[in-house]
Amino acid sequence: MESKIVQLQKVTDQAKQELEQKAREVKDSQERLDVVKELLRSLDLEDQERISINDTQYPELLGMHHMAKDAYETAQKRYETNQRYLDKMLLTTAAASSKKG
Repeated sequence: MESKIVQLQKVTDQAKQELEQKAREVKDSQERLDVVKELLRSLDLEDQERISINDTQYPELLGMHHMAKDAYETAQKRYETNQRYLDKMLLTTAAASSKKG
């Protein structure tokens, strides 16, 4: 049982690192979107009317942001699931140890 706990702890730690990386990616993609939005807003009215949104990087950045959010949510679920199983295993081990003692 101890080796399973160690292995699950390792996997949970990796999932947490991945979650943190995905959070940084979401933040980065949001910042890029914000920059493009601000650039579009800063154009004078005539230029805003002349260009199409598809002429900008906005659709591509929006797609990247959605992908980053999806990856973050997946990583978050993986981490939470691993942490939940780890907590249960630790409780089970602690309960078994207290019954023996």
